[in-house]
Amino acid sequence: MATQKYSLHAMLREVSFDIDDITGDYSMLTLRLETTVASQVQLGAFVPLVSLRTDESDSLGMANPVLFAEWRAVQQMNRGLVIGSQLEMALAG
Repeated sequence: MATQKYSLHAMLREVSFDIDDITGDYSMLTLRLETTVASQVQLGAFVPLVSLRTDESDSLGMANPVLFAEWRAVQQMNRGLVIGSQLEMALAG
């Protein structure tokens, strides 16, 4: 059986909010790319694209991209232990 080397995931989240006197909603599409570099090590990155809508304005943009690394110390059928680190790159703007 061949092991998976690369994977691309997409997740769409729709959220409505009412905070103090501000109401609106946002859509966030997160694209995530992962690669397996060893049987227990994964590297990857993800970037959220966000559309924010309020009563006063609409905005479209990219949230902070994130790089990550994971080491799967234990991998069993119904449980596992993963140790990882991530670096979030703040966008000036």
